[in-house]
Amino acid sequence: MSDQINKELERNFFLQNAINSILQLSFSDLTLDAQLQQSLELIISVPWFDLLLKGAIYLVEDLRPGELSLKAHSNLPKDVLSGCSRITFGSGFCGKAAISGKIIFSDSIASQKQAHCKSKLQNMGHYSIPIQEHRRTIGLISLYTKKDHQPTQEELDFFNTISNIIAGIVARKYSEAKLKKARVDLEKIVEERTIELKKSKEYFENILSSINEIVIVSNTDGDIKTVNTKGMDVLGYTEDELVSMTISDLFEEEDYQILKKELAVTFSEVNLSIRLKTSLGTYIQSSLNFSRNRVTKKDIIFVVHSMQE
Repeated sequence: MSDQINKELERNFFLQNAINSILQLSFSDLTLDAQLQQSLELIISVPWFDLLLKGAIYLVEDLRPGELSLKAHSNLPKDVLSGCSRITFGSGFCGKAAISGKIIFSDSIASQKQAHCKSKLQNMGHYSIPIQEHRRTIGLISLYTKKDHQPTQEELDFFNTISNIIAGIVARKYSEAKLKKARVDLEKIVEERTIELKKSKEYFENILSSINEIVIVSNTDGDIKTVNTKGMDVLGYTEDELVSMTISDLFEEEDYQILKKELAVTFSEVNLSIRLKTSLGTYIQSSLNFSRNRVTKKDIIFVVHSMQE
């Protein structure tokens, strides 16, 4: 009995360690592809569930909806990599899992019937694990098991947990990219047009109104100079109220202290996870990107994306 308990404790330790390691990756500065590759290596190295040291992770790209694109892989044959670099929703076990949003396990006999994997990946089981955000498939994890493996509820729970963590990694990276693009686009428009239109306040406000993110402009002392329509709608303040406030009024105190330190030492772009305070006193978990206005050199532009949208 004691041996069984020890094995169970050891098993739980390794599973929790894998989960914690992937969670830590989500807060690293690695590229998304690097995070996915390291996540895959951690998953297939778990010494249980009869997993083989091979697998892949796919994502759905914006320009290719309804299709999974290979982003990370380990120890897969060349013909499988070429044949499975893109998988259409509904095609094979992976494509069916992408549509259903549910994990599909195929035993060694069923796996041999898949056209892409027929020649090189025989005599093994296969897991197709969808990665979902708000019930929408944004990717898939493909794993391989020993020939006679039988799924258990414990491993299904583990794979669902891992899938949810990776969905969070992808969402965070996409949010950062979206914030960066919004900031770069805004700066480009301002930089190109400011001289031509003599920094017209009306023109600048029109630019801000066209940005589908919360945009706040303050001076270096933190006094708010302007907020776009999106910001007023989300925060619940009028323009007159906002321009009488400072940046510190809009963030949870602990988060503002972190932001204040970054403002003091950072002169290029930076991304932060922050809680935005509304007029009702509630907080909205958000991602914030700020940079200094390249034209005026005096203003700070904050672009904020609400994670609750």
